[in-house]
Amino acid sequence: FLLSLPNDAWLVYPDLDEFFAFPCEVLEIMDQGGLLSGQMVDRVAYDWHLNSLRPLPRAAKMNNRSSIDYQFPRSCRLTGGLLDTNVNKYTLVPAVDAAGKRLRYINAHSVACGTRRMLRHVHAQKAMNCEGVTIFRGPAVAHFGFTKITIPVLERKLATYKALARTSGELRHRNAVEHYRKLRDSFEYCPLTKSFQFTRKARRLLMRKRYCDPLPPHLERNYAPSRFCFEPTKAPRPSLRKSTPRPRALVEDDDPPDD
Repeated sequence: FLLSLPNDAWLVYPDLDEFFAFPCEVLEIMDQGGLLSGQMVDRVAYDWHLNSLRPLPRAAKMNNRSSIDYQFPRSCRLTGGLLDTNVNKYTLVPAVDAAGKRLRYINAHSVACGTRRMLRHVHAQKAMNCEGVTIFRGPAVAHFGFTKITIPVLERKLATYKALARTSGELRHRNAVEHYRKLRDSFEYCPLTKSFQFTRKARRLLMRKRYCDPLPPHLERNYAPSRFCFEPTKAPRPSLRKSTPRPRALVEDDDPPDD
C-alpha cells in the first residue's frame, strides 16, 4: 500500500487495538522529512482479567467511567518487559526519503529503503538505507491488546506457527512458537468470573519488576476489589450440540514477532 501513495504522502498505519498520539510539533517534524516513532504501552484491566470492551454510549451520555481508558487503566510494558520483544512502532511514515527512494515496511515495527527481496529478513530499529530521514520519538502507543479475544487469537497464532515450524524448520518460526507459548502461559481460566485472568506468577512478575505503573490512590478507589481464582481450571470446551465451524486453512505469516 505504501508503494501506491504519491511521493508527498504520509502513512499512519495502526492495528485495530493500537491508539496513536501525535505531538503538537508534528507539522515541524513533517517539514523536516522526519519519521515519528512511539513505544507501545500495553493497557490492562484493573482486575487483571481479559475482559470484553464495553460498548461506548452516545456522546451525550459519555462519562469518565465509560471510556476505554477507564476500562483498561493499567499501563504495562508487558510486550517489551515480560516478553522482551520489539515495542517500537512507527506512527508517521513518509512515502519517500530525501533522495526519492520509497520506504518499505520490513515488518510491523521496522521500515527501510530498498527492495523487498533484500530487506525481507532484516529487523531494523531505524530507517535503514534511507537518506535525510530522522527518527523522532513521539508519544507512547496505547495497545489495548488484552481483552476477551486474546486467548482465541493466541491459540490460533500458536497453531499456525507450530505448523510452519514443522514444515519449514526455520528459526524465525520456532522463535514465534516460543513467543506465543510464553504469552499463552501467562493466562489461566477462572470459573468464578467465567473469564481468563493473568496468572499469579505473571501478576507478581509484572509488579515486582515494575513493568506496570502504579495507579494513583484516588483512581484505585473507583474500582471494585478484584476477584481471582486461586485454583483455576481448564476452560470449558464448546458444546458438541452446536455446529462447529470448519477449521481455517493455515496461511503463512511473514511477520513473526521481533526478537
